[in-house]
Amino acid sequence: MNNQVTISYNHKSYALNVGGWLKHLHCAPIDAEQLICSDDIILPSGETAGAYKRARKAEHRAMNSSSNDKKHLNQSSMNDFGCGWDELIHYHKNLIHDSCFPLLFINRKRTTEEQLLINQAASNGHVGAMFWIGTALSDGLDENCLFWLSWAHNRGHVNAAYEIASFLFEQGNVLDALRCLIISADMGCDIAFNAILCADILIAVLEARKLEEVDKMLDQLIGYSHHSSARYFKSIALLINDKRREGLNLLWDFHEKPKNLPTQKLIDDVFNNQLNMAKELTKDLILEIDKGEHVVASLQKHIKNLQSGLLSRHKSDANEHAKLFRELVAEGNDR
Repeated sequence: MNNQVTISYNHKSYALNVGGWLKHLHCAPIDAEQLICSDDIILPSGETAGAYKRARKAEHRAMNSSSNDKKHLNQSSMNDFGCGWDELIHYHKNLIHDSCFPLLFINRKRTTEEQLLINQAASNGHVGAMFWIGTALSDGLDENCLFWLSWAHNRGHVNAAYEIASFLFEQGNVLDALRCLIISADMGCDIAFNAILCADILIAVLEARKLEEVDKMLDQLIGYSHHSSARYFKSIALLINDKRREGLNLLWDFHEKPKNLPTQKLIDDVFNNQLNMAKELTKDLILEIDKGEHVVASLQKHIKNLQSGLLSRHKSDANEHAKLFRELVAEGNDR
């Protein structure tokens, strides 16, 4: 069972699964696009499939019957819906998918009826439809995107948490944007891992001046995964706060193991390129600080080497980044 963390926006809270790989990270793209969460399916009785299963299981256990739970579930499904459980779920999955899937990829404005079909499919567990609604709302800067994207993430969508991070970053909620970005990267989203190593997010975290809250959040995420990208940000915070030894040790740990390793058959060129990029970007910083160069000067060079603009829709000038970074670090050293 996954752990969960909570993000907040406009006095509303959303729970996100954290830890392990995203459920459908390594399946074929077409399978992921067709994914339907069975427990979300609304049955003809009006209850969800998940609620129906739990009720039948509790009912069966109370009977102290020698038969198994699945047999009782099948018999109940026959009595209530006229077919076995697997047949019922398979039928509804096909119905839900066929009603919305072609509508997700058309190159024109969708009619009200078509949008309602997508919404109905999402409410019945179609993860691709959830993601489509979430990104459409996010593009319109509608905070309701967080409901659908968090739902999609918790059901295994590869890019949903990254999209949440992008939305929150645009809205100035840097703390939760970073939280979602790290969760997404740690659970296997490639674009999120690339964004971890950007100047934009690092500068924004420092500019937010909520370093105590950031530190607490980073410790929490590090506790969920020994390979968390939170180690990178934590090491920078330690270095800025003159904890050179602790910062270098943690940065070296990140440099050596930037990502959790999947099984050998799943390691491809994209994965290896990301590892090499992370190692290369942290190597020079480690060497310069280790040989005695001032932390601020080393970090300034490091910032200039970082890719920029992957998370934010609005790219900032690298020189402005470096200037702001100098000011923030100097301010931290004066405290």
